Amino acid sequence: ISELEYLAHAESQMDNLRQRRDDSQPGDLSRYRHAPAYYGALREQLGSYGAAVDDTQLAEAAIRQEEIIESYKVMDWAGNLDVKQAIRRALDDHFYALERELDLTLSSEELDALIEQVLEIAIARDRFSP
Repeated sequence: ISELEYLAHAESQMDNLRQRRDDSQPGDLSRYRHAPAYYGALREQLGSYGAAVDDTQLAEAAIRQEEIIESYKVMDWAGNLDVKQAIRRALDDHFYALERELDLTLSSEELDALIEQVLEIAIARDRFSP
């Protein structure tokens, strides 16, 4: 690969990073601010289920997670235990529905870990977002 091709590729990757795009993720996620991060967490956690997990379904689930979390956000929500508990309950319902949709059986420990991971991502991204 020539230096010019390498430079073009590097510039393209930098542009993707600046705009928070990832070519390995479904295109629907590019319109959302936090859903790509939730998608990555879902993909990582549910990847061991192989063919049973469809990227489109995971993208839709990640988008739904963003919608759930955004609907509960208030000023200083990350420090508000009541808000975080309400988000946990809503995500719990969401993951149970996702489990049925994907025909998966997750242990309660796996579900709790997914909920906590999504909540941690939301808090971190909210803290460091402009």
